[in-house]
Amino acid sequence: MQDIDNEQQYRTGLTQSLFNFGYALQNNEEKDIIIEKFNRLDFELNNYILTFRFKNLKSWFDLTDIELKIIAITFINSIEPETVSVFLRASWYENGPTLSLERIFILCQREPENKIDQINNIIKNSNALAWGLIRIEKSQLALIQPVTLADNIFNYLLGEGLSVINYTRHIHSLLPIQDEIISKAYGDLMHGPVDQLNIIKGLTKNERTLFVSKLAYLNESKIYECSTNIKSEPAPDVLLDELRDLIVNHGRNRLYIYWPDLLACCIKYTDYLFILKILSHYENVMLFCDEHEDNVEQQVNLVALRNSLLPANFSYKEYALNNIENSKLSLSWRALSLAISNHNRDKILPLTIKEANKLANLYPILPGQIQTIYEKFDRLNLDETNVPLYQYCQNQCLKINSQSLGALAELFEPRYTLSSMVLTEKTIQKLSELINRIHYSDQLKKSLPDFMPGLKALFWGKPGTGKSMAAEAIAGELKLPLYKINLANIASKWIGETEKHLADVFDKAQKQNAVLLFDEADAVFSKRSEIESSHDKNANMGVSYLLQRMESYTGLLLLSTNFKGNLDSAFLRRFHSLVEFPMPDVNTREQLWRNAWAGDIKLDAQLDVSVLAQLHDFSPSQITNIAERSVLSALMKQAFIVDKLSLSAAIASELEKQDENYLASKKLNAWLVQ
Repeated sequence: MQDIDNEQQYRTGLTQSLFNFGYALQNNEEKDIIIEKFNRLDFELNNYILTFRFKNLKSWFDLTDIELKIIAITFINSIEPETVSVFLRASWYENGPTLSLERIFILCQREPENKIDQINNIIKNSNALAWGLIRIEKSQLALIQPVTLADNIFNYLLGEGLSVINYTRHIHSLLPIQDEIISKAYGDLMHGPVDQLNIIKGLTKNERTLFVSKLAYLNESKIYECSTNIKSEPAPDVLLDELRDLIVNHGRNRLYIYWPDLLACCIKYTDYLFILKILSHYENVMLFCDEHEDNVEQQVNLVALRNSLLPANFSYKEYALNNIENSKLSLSWRALSLAISNHNRDKILPLTIKEANKLANLYPILPGQIQTIYEKFDRLNLDETNVPLYQYCQNQCLKINSQSLGALAELFEPRYTLSSMVLTEKTIQKLSELINRIHYSDQLKKSLPDFMPGLKALFWGKPGTGKSMAAEAIAGELKLPLYKINLANIASKWIGETEKHLADVFDKAQKQNAVLLFDEADAVFSKRSEIESSHDKNANMGVSYLLQRMESYTGLLLLSTNFKGNLDSAFLRRFHSLVEFPMPDVNTREQLWRNAWAGDIKLDAQLDVSVLAQLHDFSPSQITNIAERSVLSALMKQAFIVDKLSLSAAIASELEKQDENYLASKKLNAWLVQ
């Protein structure tokens, strides 16, 4: 209250001294009287800028005394314009009811030397102008342009600045995350200090937002999100107003601002770079932004960006959010359970450790999605809805996974390399050639003038012979993502937006240099027939578009089919390589049987795998299915050995699936009684 009383007292004193000085000038008083009035004005002005609101402005925006005096007189001019009316009439240039920068500067300085140079220096270097606290029209006549105050600064000096804040267009507050769901998943990244600029990489926008929000909560900081759109016209003045509101309302307290498009906007629009440079002087303001690797305009080396765009005193730190291990997801599920139990004691049973592990292993969702499940559950009325927690989490996971599955393409994380597979020497040689052609593409381009980037291969053979696994193995060898596309789904959707969907798949794959696997190629590239309907015409148009995109694709493109003979010869000529996946011979089957028992549960040592290899002409996929079924049987019996009975039951089940004949069953029964 004492500070407020002093402020009102000093404001009244400044107002009176301004009026008295102007009155003396207007009435042509003696020089000594005018000097006395001016000295009194200077005294009152110096007192006024020492009040707590002006001290705050000086601290928050790093202002000089002359800038504070300009703000003070502009403020007095705004609330009591009659006080400075005489100075307006004294000006040779008619500006209306507002003082010019030149006139205010004269009132602020005692016998100013090099007046024009000092005013020009203010125009170029003033933080008050940079932040928009005071505003003048940008023109060559800046000296004689009227000076006004920003609305929020005027309200603050009037005593209303902390009452209402409008973050409507760009900036809004983010809620703190008190539970441990996010921190359990990203705990390793949340240790240590944050920097002035922090670049968040990986996963989804929602995941990055929650990560920054949790980081702010752990560091007891307010967190705001700044929303800009690089595709729309920049509005730096509006954004600057809202950032100024933040500073006015939080001062030098620590602030976290998550601005996803910050780097992108600074690269494309220099006006935003100006804002970034202003913020670089605030050690209490921590900026967070995304790394946009998918946008060609934003593929800028960070070191080069820092040297060319970021202020010299601006340091940055990178946070890489990678796919989360199941063990950490399990901890997040247990944190969800604990938070729900604390809010709903005696109303719901928490998740057991086994249930949390099951959720983590069965549903590969992100910690942020687990956070969303918690928030949805927390809004339920448990008095009206009796929902077991585990069942509720399962249902929510199913919904999330169903929404994330694409109709045309599915992303696979390669689980294999060529060493994981048992193939014929000829097949391995052809697969190695594909890999080496990618590795040596630059050398081939230099050596062959007509060399075209891109590689297309056809995998053909009976079901279960390893075509899809080989695609994963190639992607694993090359360390590239793999997209699996079911052409049977595409063939049934040619009419409509199929071309648009295909374009989206190819565009995204091209940016990642991904391996594309088109499954069941004969569904689209079968031998041509006459056009009998509009559907056939649309289908041919879709095939033509697909062929066009295949030709222009510069990555590795694989097609698989069970029946090479069904494909049109014109299509076959487009492939660089045709790779056959034959049914394994006896020696290959023996190796496959040996490799099937690489885990903790082993095959009974008394069983001879060479005999198993001769028993049936199984494909690699069939042998894998038999091994999995027999191991499951052992687990259900809590055994560590797969015995002959369990194995025979698994073989019999596989024979039933393949609709094998009587002789095959007889051979199995004969082996069982040996």
